[in-house]
Amino acid sequence: MSESENPVSRRPGFTPPSGLAPPEITIRRYRPEDAEAISDLYRKSVTEIGIERYSPAEVEAWASYADEVEELRHRLAEGLTLIAESGGRMAAFGQLKPANRVEFLYTLKDFSRMGIATLLYGRLEEAAIASGSRVLHTDASRISRPLFEKMGFFLVEAVVEERKGVKLECFVMRKELPR
Repeated sequence: MSESENPVSRRPGFTPPSGLAPPEITIRRYRPEDAEAISDLYRKSVTEIGIERYSPAEVEAWASYADEVEELRHRLAEGLTLIAESGGRMAAFGQLKPANRVEFLYTLKDFSRMGIATLLYGRLEEAAIASGSRVLHTDASRISRPLFEKMGFFLVEAVVEERKGVKLECFVMRKELPR
């Protein structure tokens, strides 16, 4: 079975979070025609999950990245971008760029806390190791920081970025990879 057809919930070693039955998930590579759906997923993820830890103004500034679909399409074509689907519906996406940075890792609220981001992250880490990377970097949000800590990342520093005149806190994180 090819990687694009592999149901992740059957992947050896996959254990969903306690008490949750994993949906049937397929992971595949990004295609340029996915950009608009990813833009929608990104916006929904940020607005529906981000509001748990960010103010409405912060959420809107953060979500505004999704408005730039052509720029997003270009960014998604760089590196390795993977999409998780369930029942033909896009559930999550993640990106490794170039080979040592987790650039995106977003899940729709309907699919959050089911282990899908963990699965996507695992595939991205496997690709980083296969490419010879010895360390991974990411800029995590308040929402994603606990997930990255669970995956073995540690905090390098907290930083504040500005988007559309709004300051957004994020966390520069790093993980040493096995040799």
